[in-house]
Amino acid sequence: MPETINIEHELYPDAAQRSQLEQQRQMACAVWRSLAEQHARAAPGHHNEPALSRARVRTLARRAGWTRDLCSATLDDLVAVFNRVARVGPVPAELPEDQALRISARPVCDFAAELGGLETPVAAPLFLLPSAAHRAVADWRGDFFGRLDLQQNTLKQAAVAGNSTADAQLLTHLARWISLDGLARAAPVPVCPLIKLTLQESTRLRWAPGPAGPQPRLIWTFRVDDIAAPRLTGLVAADPGLRRLWTTRSRRGLTHFDNPMLGQWRPPLPAAPPGTLRRSWQPGLAKLQRQALLVGHHLRPVQAEAFQYLMAHPELAVEGLDLAGFSRTGPDYLAWLDWSGALIQHRYIIALAGLSRRLAVIPAQAGATRTCSVCQVPRAMHFEGRQGRCRACGAGNLDRDDNAAENLYRLGQAALR
Repeated sequence: MPETINIEHELYPDAAQRSQLEQQRQMACAVWRSLAEQHARAAPGHHNEPALSRARVRTLARRAGWTRDLCSATLDDLVAVFNRVARVGPVPAELPEDQALRISARPVCDFAAELGGLETPVAAPLFLLPSAAHRAVADWRGDFFGRLDLQQNTLKQAAVAGNSTADAQLLTHLARWISLDGLARAAPVPVCPLIKLTLQESTRLRWAPGPAGPQPRLIWTFRVDDIAAPRLTGLVAADPGLRRLWTTRSRRGLTHFDNPMLGQWRPPLPAAPPGTLRRSWQPGLAKLQRQALLVGHHLRPVQAEAFQYLMAHPELAVEGLDLAGFSRTGPDYLAWLDWSGALIQHRYIIALAGLSRRLAVIPAQAGATRTCSVCQVPRAMHFEGRQGRCRACGAGNLDRDDNAAENLYRLGQAALR
């Protein structure tokens, strides 16, 4: 069976869409509670069997009205998750808060996705997908809109020829798909020379904790069709960051991939000018398009160069991201990770390296930044700005990111020995 990887990103539903998504989540919780109650009433000797078959749940769903809010893919996945939990241990009375569940979804453009149960596409930064995943989505979109165009043209020809059945079907087709008209005319996406992916139709929705409460995130699954072999030798260690997107250390020395747009990424808040009260005003979409422009022009080339350099090595040591720690020190880095696609890129590299390279993920708690790379004494570094001095051995003028990369290289060598 081919390997797969998951790529997760934010969603930006409007108030009505968020209400619908929350209603779907509440209904999924109600289904889980119903399954848990039936499981609790089952005979002790039967607890290792599924509480309900999918067919039985679908019948129950129609009777209880669950299908008004939940599509069959979500119901099926809900039952599958429940039965997996029931086979291995106690069943919680409530659906776990961060449990991802399948949802019908279509990546209709770089700025939005259609979701099952919602009437309008939900704003989403699909332009942040790494290059191979972006190309896979573009290929899927080309096939999808190509089929729609073929169906529509066939119906048009039959309708003008006087076929009343085709005439009625054409009206239905236009009413269903006219809102997507024009989305197919997206900019071409280049082929990634290192990775070949195919989008799978098994998308999931997850509610992730956030400072303003749970936030919906979409998880796309891709089949990994091909990964190019490494062209270099040895280990490369990689320290992710804000001022530098990556600082790497290999036998060839240190390499920096600098952030070209520090301080430029927070957009001004647009206000509707006078005289446009009757016009459509979409600041959210405007912010997404601005984000796509800046990321594509400034960050994407640097991210692509770093990705190719890292994947050129047969061994990788990558520092894990301490998201909880970032949230304690300030919101800027967390916001940047999502806005820039850096979090997606970080997880993408780890997922692909785990399939095709020798990989060591060094936990942030290992203290690569605060450990002196000269004497290896933990928590000995004192930094003022970007430069640091070791309190133990006195080594000075050590760059913060270079110091971390040197330590990650040493830790990676030990982990992969």
